[in-house]
Formats: sequence, structure tokens, C-alpha cells
Amino acid sequence: MAGDIIVRPGLIAALNYLRAHPDDLDAIWASIAQDGLTSSSPGYGLNQVQLARAWFLAREIPVFLNIRVPDDLRSGAFITVSALKSDEQVNTLGDSTWVQEDVEAPNPWLCAEFTPTGYDKQTRVLTIPATATALVVLTDSVLVVNNRGTEYGIARVIDDTHVVLDVDQGAAVDLNRIRLRYPHDSHRVSMGGAVFRETYGIGCHSYEEPIHALYLHAIVAHILTRHRVEFFEARGFQSTSFSTGALEPDSNFGAELGYSRYVTLTGQFHHLWTTEPSEKVQAVEAQFRVTGANGAIRTVDVADDDDLLWLGQQDTLGLRVSS
Repeated sequence: MAGDIIVRPGLIAALNYLRAHPDDLDAIWASIAQDGLTSSSPGYGLNQVQLARAWFLAREIPVFLNIRVPDDLRSGAFITVSALKSDEQVNTLGDSTWVQEDVEAPNPWLCAEFTPTGYDKQTRVLTIPATATALVVLTDSVLVVNNRGTEYGIARVIDDTHVVLDVDQGAAVDLNRIRLRYPHDSHRVSMGGAVFRETYGIGCHSYEEPIHALYLHAIVAHILTRHRVEFFEARGFQSTSFSTGALEPDSNFGAELGYSRYVTLTGQFHHLWTTEPSEKVQAVEAQFRVTGANGAIRTVDVADDDDLLWLGQQDTLGLRVSS
């Protein structure tokens, strides 16, 4: 699942990093130079470190998926990556989510484009055709947007076709070909997921000398420890660990005999998916019905300061309204 996306590019990037920072190579074979037995032995110690360093810097090390190794490759050293297995470990079963995210609807507009019936600069009252608001609940959170993308807020809703714009009195506004929309993302998606424990084989191959396969293995092991955070875990392949097999003759890549040492890399990868977007509640319209002392019922416009309890009626606290 992550091999060609995470592991192979991570190895390539790490190899390029080592070429750009060759001093980092000294840490790979530092123990050879510091060991009491090998440091003074001919062919070992600093001499071996210098040979290994010069060998790596003098050549490109291609990284292939194991099924994409060129048939005519008969020399040099290279790395292969193979996907071995993937085991699901944690499953949300689709009934719980990792996270919820707000998303914009494919069509965020609440109505088709229209031309206002009228606009009064002094009162700032915009008159909207009834056809434009037939399926829209007008609230002060709705934006009025013209064809240039200029947005105007609504200060107050008078009724289904009249609103007061949140602009300065007498200010010129461009209301040519306008539409309505909400100022925030109108839909929400939930993300489900599963954690997979994935295993990959990393082959260190040489068609030349067996020591070159060991050089390459040491470099790969250094990458998987020193650089695991930036090149693997930060990119989604987490909690990695690896084990190493023996150096063996290998004829898997053609008639020529080569040498290989394989690294088994395991780690966790999160596979995520999104549910179908669901529309969020954008506005709530409520009507209050007040019952008078004589049993009459009237609907109250709570936005209208003049539409108050009438004289002689008691409010919910039992207080009588007086003039």
C-alpha cells in the first residue's frame, strides 16, 4: 500500500541527502575506525572507511521496485523494494470516525443568479424577488455576492424578500447579478480509517564485489535509523523497525551472479476514507405564538421592536405590562 509511495521515494531522497552531505557517511562506518582491532589492520580502519565513502560517491545507486528491475542490468549496485504483506490491525468498522472536517459543497450557491427588485441607499433595504428566496431561509449569516465576487453582509432580515444590508448609509453598492451563499463551509464529512501493519523487503544488491553489497546494506541501515523520521514517519509510514538477513549469492536478476543482503522493514500505515458529505444546519427560523388573556393567539415577529406584548397581558413571570 505504501511501498511505491513512501518507501522507495524515501530511500531515493535519503541517498540524495547523503550525497549532498558526505560528512554524514563517516558516521556509518565510524565503529571500524574506532575499533581497537580493525583501526590498525591493513585494509581496515580509516582506509576501509575512505574506500566505502569513495565507492558510494562515485556512482548512482538506482532504487527499483523488485518487479521493475531492467532486464539488461548486469553490473553495478542497486536497491530493490518489494511489498511482502499487509495486515489490518485497527478498524473503525465505519461506525466511528477519526476526524470530522468541514467542506464546501460542490455548488455553494443558495439560489440562481438574479437581479434585485430594488435597493434603497438611505434605508439600505434590499428587495429580493420571491423566486430567489423560495427555498432559502434568510438570516443575518447569509452573504449577498455580486458577479465580481464582492460580498455584502446582512444586518437584519425584515421578511422573506426584504433585508437590510450591512453597509454604510448612502454607500454605493454593486448589486448587478447577485447570488446568495453562507459564509462558511456548508457540508461536513467524517473520516473513517484502518491501521495496517505493512512489511517490505529492501534488497541491497551488487554485481561486482560482495563487499559492495555490505556497503549498500550499511547505508540502508543508516537511512532507516538516522533518517527514519523525516523520510518515512513524517510521510505516514510510522513506528518502523527492521531486521536483516545474511549476505548470499543471488541470481534472481539475470544470468550474472550477484550478491544480495535483504532488509525486512515493517511499519504502520493509516488508510483513510471519507463518507458522503452531509449538509450542516445553516440557520433556524422560529416563530413565537403569544396567547392573550382572552385566548386569542397571535404570531410575534421577534425582530420587530414594535411587536411587543400588548397592554394588560402578563408575561411568563406574571408581570403585567403597563404603558
